[in-house]
This record gives sequence, C-alpha cells and structure tokens, in this order.
Amino acid sequence: MIERLIVFLIRRRLKLKKYQRFRFKNQNADNEYYFTEYGLIKIFETPGHMPRREKSLVSLNWLLSDECEVEVI
Repeated sequence: MIERLIVFLIRRRLKLKKYQRFRFKNQNADNEYYFTEYGLIKIFETPGHMPRREKSLVSLNWLLSDECEVEVI
C-alpha cells in the first residue's frame, strides 16, 4: 500500500499519468520509462531485438531532486 502511495506522489510531482512514456532530459541513452502502480519500468532496445522491459534502478533520491526533469514522448 505504501509503495503505491509513493509512486502516486512521485508521478504527481513529475506531472505524469500511469503508463505515460517519458525520458529524463539529461540522460545519455535512448531509454524510455513509465510508471505502473508499483514502480518505474525501463524500456530499452537492443539492435535486432524486440524492446525489453525491466524494473528500473533509478534512485528515489534522483526522482525527488530538483535536477530531475522529464520530457513526455
């Protein structure tokens, strides 16, 4: 229950909807991200393969920092 509340509050702070794809403005890779009810999912492509999805390892401190800016895709 607490996880869902935290994810909701982070999404609200970043002005994102559930399953809305975005990128971090200062990232180097072409990875995309989206929020589910329980966490942050990273989508990345490897040449010649289907896009893969996995739980993101982005830290909570980064998501809550003032430097964290997102751009909606």
